Amino acid sequence: KDERVAARLQGTWYWNVLEKMYLGRILRRGDQDQFMNAVEPHQKKPQVFNSAMLEHNLLSCSTLYRNISFAEMAKLLGISAEEAEDSAAKMISEGRMQATIDQTERLINFGEETPIKEWDTGIQVLCQSLDAIVDHMAKV
Repeated sequence: KDERVAARLQGTWYWNVLEKMYLGRILRRGDQDQFMNAVEPHQKKPQVFNSAMLEHNLLSCSTLYRNISFAEMAKLLGISAEEAEDSAAKMISEGRMQATIDQTERLINFGEETPIKEWDTGIQVLCQSLDAIVDHMAKV
């Protein structure tokens, strides 16, 4: 956002990585490795960095896809399907990502509304309507 920084960095690989992060795009392994190689030795914390990149990429997936299988997500992000599922489950449980996991289909559904939630809401409305009708009939 700062024009001075943009003027100095535009066209460099730093700029490309920062732009991808700012715009919520997926950072490929090559970008991540390049960034990690440029960091000073005392700043290198591979576990923290890899975790942050995985979480960034999961959030990026949530804006690009309505749903995706863990196998496809793993291929896209260069990780195992189990790692993708575990990381997504952790982020969902901590409230950092809006999604649901369908373990039967091995899918992650991004966003608030899922067919199951819509179904549950429909049943709830139906039950409330039936209660109101029964109450009305009891009064008559």
